Amino acid sequence: MIIKMPTVGPIVGHTTPEQSRIMIRGQHSENSNPLASFSIARYRERGTANWSAPVFNQMMEYNDMTAVMIFNNLEEDTVYEYQCGWFNALAALDDIARQSKDKLVWPTSTYVLKTATANKHISRSFIVGSCRYIHTDRLTGHPLFHDLGDQVFKVMNDKITRRQFPIDGMFLVGDQIYADDLNLVNPAATLESFLSRYRTAFTQEGIAKVLAHVPTYMILDDHEIENNWPAEATARDFESIYPSAIKAYGIYQCSHSPLHETSISSQVSAASPPNKFWYTVSNGRTDWFVLDTRTKRNMNAAPRKILDDEQMNALLKWLIESKAPSKFVVTSVMFFPDLKNDEGDSWKSFPEQRNQILEHIRINKIKNITFISGDVHCSLASRMTHSADPDFCVHTIVSSPLFKIVPLATYAYTYKEDFILDKPEASINGEHYQSTLISRVHSEDNFAYFQVDENGVELNYYGKNGQALEKNALVIPLR
Repeated sequence: MIIKMPTVGPIVGHTTPEQSRIMIRGQHSENSNPLASFSIARYRERGTANWSAPVFNQMMEYNDMTAVMIFNNLEEDTVYEYQCGWFNALAALDDIARQSKDKLVWPTSTYVLKTATANKHISRSFIVGSCRYIHTDRLTGHPLFHDLGDQVFKVMNDKITRRQFPIDGMFLVGDQIYADDLNLVNPAATLESFLSRYRTAFTQEGIAKVLAHVPTYMILDDHEIENNWPAEATARDFESIYPSAIKAYGIYQCSHSPLHETSISSQVSAASPPNKFWYTVSNGRTDWFVLDTRTKRNMNAAPRKILDDEQMNALLKWLIESKAPSKFVVTSVMFFPDLKNDEGDSWKSFPEQRNQILEHIRINKIKNITFISGDVHCSLASRMTHSADPDFCVHTIVSSPLFKIVPLATYAYTYKEDFILDKPEASINGEHYQSTLISRVHSEDNFAYFQVDENGVELNYYGKNGQALEKNALVIPLR
């Protein structure tokens, strides 16, 4: 039985010290008598000879012929090799392993991944990025400017493969697709139109290589649905566009995340999106809380809410209970500093909940919190302090955009002068929360790379030519 190469993927998803999730896509049988489609993978510790028993899952049309497989019983902080693909067969999933034994012809491609560690003393390294604009030609179905849109991922892959970047994970923090590319000119409205954008976005050469090797965590922002969702949404948008957008998001961004339970047969079933999109991740010295600041907004509440109550309560509890030396809160829209005009879309326009989080951190004397954001088409690092409490200090790392097409954009990049830098973000009982830039504002295509060790966070940004954008790496010291 010949195993075919994936049509999308592999994508290495949620990876723990003992387990890793791998997503791939196949396609329908070309036979006039339709056969079932199955994914298959095997793995081994790098440097060893024997492969694991094959892992299978069935590819279903309701998941766009994708499937997620689980590698179990792994060793922590260890590099593994794996192979994967798909095939058609006239059988049920339960019979596949028995029928295919000793009859498999594997593809020649071999990939590697590294497991996480539970040891809170071990350093970790990460990439963060957001906002990758890819416009698809409506006549040909092919991406326009695809080489430009993939360039930063080619840079990432080159630095990783040359071992210039140690890497333990990547966080893509919003706008992984632009469903409303060109805004009102034929935006995505059907399930197939959303799915096709993901297939295009995840199969370009550079990003495909990175996703195949680096455990990657994703969270949506507005452009996975439509611009500034849900501020301008109509009742029809909620009935038609939103279900299709969320179904496609569930297949391509959630299925390999921590949100789905795994079965004892090493499979993930993603037949329907989970009922929440926020989650937590741990690896070495780092704990992460990935917020959903988009789908649970309540614009009619008084005051308005960017997080639902369940998510807010979980975040506040996590902030106290996490024992990691460095804690990261991912929020696709900026926590601080504030834009002069945020169109009512960022945390600036939800001040009550932001104040609640800041006061919670300050009163409970929680240290070493860094907020990770994207969205604004520039990158920067900033520190926030409190006018009357010298013990309070939090930071933000903003990374955006991975790629933006200037001639086709209603707005392209954000600059230093677009931010409010001379006034506090919040004033409570006459005391102020004030932010200060600790980096330049980088208004060009880029991504963030940082290492987390016993000294804190060492950060730099890299452009599409592979050059560091800061002269010297920025250090956010451990307190």
